[in-house]
Amino acid sequence: MEVKTELVIRLLVAVFLAFVVGKILVTLFRGFFSNFWSSPEKNRVDIDQMIKKQVRILKEADSQDETGKSQNSKEEKKYQSLTEKKYRERFDTLSEGEEKSKLKKAMVFFDNCQWGEGIFFNKVREKVEKKFNTKLEMGEISILAHYFLREDFFLKTGNSYPSIDEMGKLMEHGLFLKKIISEAKLRKGTLIGHLSKRESLEIPHLSLGIEYFILSREKKGKSTDSLIPMLLGGDYIKRTSLDNFPERKIHEIILDYLIDEKERSFVPISENIHNLIDNAHIFSCLSRITHPKGKMDLSSAFKIFNLETNVELDEVKKVYKKLAKLKHPDRLSSLNIPEKYIGIANDNFSTIQEAYKLILNFKKK
Repeated sequence: MEVKTELVIRLLVAVFLAFVVGKILVTLFRGFFSNFWSSPEKNRVDIDQMIKKQVRILKEADSQDETGKSQNSKEEKKYQSLTEKKYRERFDTLSEGEEKSKLKKAMVFFDNCQWGEGIFFNKVREKVEKKFNTKLEMGEISILAHYFLREDFFLKTGNSYPSIDEMGKLMEHGLFLKKIISEAKLRKGTLIGHLSKRESLEIPHLSLGIEYFILSREKKGKSTDSLIPMLLGGDYIKRTSLDNFPERKIHEIILDYLIDEKERSFVPISENIHNLIDNAHIFSCLSRITHPKGKMDLSSAFKIFNLETNVELDEVKKVYKKLAKLKHPDRLSSLNIPEKYIGIANDNFSTIQEAYKLILNFKKK
């Protein structure tokens, strides 16, 4: 009796295992033969359809406001910004011609903004990197471009519509300012190093000139008399007053420098570079040259010129011209500097003159 019961149990277990194994084999064979007989075209992923689906999702997301509710306005769904709307409306009103052709090229900018990259962005990056000897990330270009759109910056000159070339120049200008401001915070960088070398300015003085450039515009209409002593106070060479400056505010000031509101025109980049250099010369002139107590000696004179005693006379003259150019008080005459600071510049220039005469007499002997 026990033997029969054991045989029945074994039989049931064997049937159960056979059923499980059979199900597994059937599933495997079905998958194999269905793949074998089905068309490759049927199983291939349609990349174009995937892209169209993602574009549709993005457009649907754009049609939602910050609370997630759908916007009723058809224009909000159709256009990414007022700038794009104005460009396309103008384009639609024109017959074929030069202006319509220019607008069509300019609208490439909107496509690049949507995708965060493109031919236009690449050209802007190449020009900035070549012109200013610096490196840019595509994200930096995209962020500034979107800020231009949010502020409808290209519409601020009245009825004119900037061409793609003008857009490019404005992007280059904005990226230059943004990059040099970020490097001024660090007191180092390829762009600020390139500009300081070109203008024979020390990086700390150029950094302070950039800070003055930003902070004076931030005050806008208020007195800037307190800025110079603040920037000259304490260990100003290493310290920066821009650490806690909001990025949004930096963008506002950059846009402010890019446009002349009175003339309703865009400011050329050369004008702002000139302003930056003038500001840097303020701090170059006002950084005190240490004068020894009592009468100046030869050792102190060579220290001021940062030269060795065995240097050639031509090199002495070369350094003197450079120092005289950087420290001359006349540089401050047109920059609306308080009178008390002109005295510092005069003292510095007198010290340079005294040191130069001492070295000349030594070399002549």
